[in-house]
Amino acid sequence: MTEEAKVEQPREQDVAIPVSPAGEGEEMLQLGVAWEFLVERPAVELKCSMVFFSEAGEAIATVNSANLEALGGAARHSFTTEVDGLDEAFDLGLKALEGEAKVGMLVINAPSEGSLRDVKSAFVRLTHAVNDEGAVVEEIPIHCWQHENTALVVGAFYRSPYCWNYRSIAAAAHTRTVEDTMHRMRPFVDALLEPGLKFERTLEGGVGAPSLAMAKGDVAYLVGAPKLVIGLGWGAPASYDIDASVVILGEASGTPGLRHTLDIVNFSQPQSRPETSTKAKPLVRHGSESGGLGEGFAGDDNEVIFVDLAKAAPEVKELVFAVNVFNGGSFGNCEDAYVRLVQRLPKAAELARYDVEVAVAEDGLGFIFARLFRDEDHGRWGFQATGTSAGGVMARCEETTIAAGGEWRPTLRDTFQSPVEAEGACSTCAVM
Repeated sequence: MTEEAKVEQPREQDVAIPVSPAGEGEEMLQLGVAWEFLVERPAVELKCSMVFFSEAGEAIATVNSANLEALGGAARHSFTTEVDGLDEAFDLGLKALEGEAKVGMLVINAPSEGSLRDVKSAFVRLTHAVNDEGAVVEEIPIHCWQHENTALVVGAFYRSPYCWNYRSIAAAAHTRTVEDTMHRMRPFVDALLEPGLKFERTLEGGVGAPSLAMAKGDVAYLVGAPKLVIGLGWGAPASYDIDASVVILGEASGTPGLRHTLDIVNFSQPQSRPETSTKAKPLVRHGSESGGLGEGFAGDDNEVIFVDLAKAAPEVKELVFAVNVFNGGSFGNCEDAYVRLVQRLPKAAELARYDVEVAVAEDGLGFIFARLFRDEDHGRWGFQATGTSAGGVMARCEETTIAAGGEWRPTLRDTFQSPVEAEGACSTCAVM
């Protein structure tokens, strides 16, 4: 009989960390992680990280096997060879962290191959210690091992007015690095920040307003639901045929970490389907170079996408902007790649721009530049610089669709093959 991973219901309540009286001594919390693999499946390399955020929600430090300590030594990583039963652990100085961080997010990634489906069970162990005398506060099961997700936002370690707490999250993601998992952490971090202290960037536009320079993972919010142009640019080898696409996503699907894929707009389907719009005209249109788009739209974009957010059907939750090297080749060979967000009316004005860092565009046929997402708690739209690599020669390929956060299905395939598909180099895109 095949061994199955144990399925449990995640707990909803937070775990409060005991607080020692002032002056009693050095107070530490060890946040340890352990996992066990299914017998019939190969062991997969897993890596744990903790990403720390300030009171305002800015990412200030990451601690993992590549960066063993941060925040003046208040947060340290170890492989816990001296601690029985744990695979990795983080030693956190509770008093030292009070002046440094508000939230620490615990993340697991499978960095090279395989998925978390290969894990049978896992847990987080919280051990509180004063002057090196420790006691286990609680062991908390980690959930979400039954699918092909390659990352998991495990939980949040955060400071409330009276004590530190740990909250289980178990949000799946399909990313290989902690940096690429940042977009999955963000909503959970924001939920733990004080509204009056949270730093938010608002893109209001207007004559003379500067364009916001964004970095990977940054989020900014729009005022209203304007008509937009997404400009995409890059410098590529002469042989490259690069195409832009928009993956339109709906509600969460049955696969953790993925949403229903409602539509994909690209060169072969230049406008979105009627069901994604509340009006007769489409929500999204695929354009070409930005030359000739009118006064105020200065730019030498390789491709442009027109979006009218006022037309978005209620079930539309995200629009993800991707490019693929259609005839094969790594997008990492491209230079000076960028995405910019332009408001069209009443006068064209660039609201934000993300210049892709060279190290971000790793080897991969595709690249996810950014996403527009619906912030339903506040009735607004947000724009995030994503900056993640992807496989596939088209957005309809399984690797690109999943990297965009969408559930893939065979009906998403185009009716014709690219040169790479014809040679069998992109098997998941092949038309059956």
